[in-house]
Formats: sequence, structure tokens, C-alpha cells
Amino acid sequence: MLAALLLITAMGAGVFFGLWRPRPPQVSSAEEGVVSLEPTELDKGGALGEARIMVHVSGRVLKPGLVWVHADARVGDVIMAAGGALSDARLGDINLAAPVVDGGQVMVPGPRTGSATGDGGDQIGPATDHRVNINQATSQELERVPGLGPVLARRIVDYRDANGLFYVVEDLLDVSGIGEKKLAGLRDYVAVP
Repeated sequence: MLAALLLITAMGAGVFFGLWRPRPPQVSSAEEGVVSLEPTELDKGGALGEARIMVHVSGRVLKPGLVWVHADARVGDVIMAAGGALSDARLGDINLAAPVVDGGQVMVPGPRTGSATGDGGDQIGPATDHRVNINQATSQELERVPGLGPVLARRIVDYRDANGLFYVVEDLLDVSGIGEKKLAGLRDYVAVP
């Protein structure tokens, strides 16, 4: 009799605690797809959420700037998080399926305006607002970039020929001889439209 009473008490306690345990918050369909630029604990990989990363979006998007996206986001997801591409964006020139990394940049190109290397001057730079497109430049055009000599320019072209287009400027880190410091010096002079 005592065993039966203990069994009933244990089952009742199990049902009580099972029904009253905290439940995760419900998300309404109206909140799905909303992108917040303000980081929360969940954005940073909190216990209830997926890991999120911050990416810089520039060029022909509705809201250029910093966006938070899921850690497994692709270039297309980042563009959507920035409000979508403008009507004159050249989306065919970028790989929308390419993965993005935390701290990375996605540049959405606009209409072509002529040569990416300027008007034939000796060097290009940030003041001219013309950066060299590393996906189209020849090794001779790359040599005009401050900090790139003939050897690194040739390595960039060879890497591109062997592996395909660069999706973000940070992909230059895969080229032998280009490290973080060299890349930092090149950022103002090169682009991946």
C-alpha cells in the first residue's frame, strides 16, 4: 500500500513539473525575416539562438552598412538583409550563393562607368574613387596598385585563373604572399564588384 502511494505521488509530481516547466518563446510569423542591426545575446550566439555574424554591405543596396545575419548566410542573404538590391545593381556579376564570413564585406556593383583603373595615370588611389576590379584586372593593371609589384600581381591573376573569381576582397588572403597586413594596405585600392 505504501509503495502504491509513493508511486502515485511520484507520477503526480512528474506530471506537475512536466506541465509547468518553462517553454521557449513562440515567434509569430510577422517577426520572421526581420533583421535587427542591434546585436542581442542571441545574435552573438546565445543559448536559445543560432550564431550570427556581422557583415558590411556596400554598393547598390537599399540600406548599405552593417547587418547581422546567420553564421551560414550567403551573399544573397546579406543583400536581402540590407533591404535588397537597387534596380541598377549588377547581381549577375557576383556569386549570390557564396558564403560570407564574420567581419566580411559584400560589394554590390552598379552600372559600368568605364575603366576600373582610371584615366591612364601612373597610380590609382582612394582619392580617384576608382578601385581596381581584381576579377578583371590584368597583371599590368594590378602592378599599378600601391603595394603590389609584378610578382604579387602575377600571383593574383594566376590564382584567379586557377580557382575562379574572388567573391570578397578577403579572398586575396588565399594568394601566396598576401597576409592580413598586406591586405589592409590594399583595401582602398582594390574591389570585388
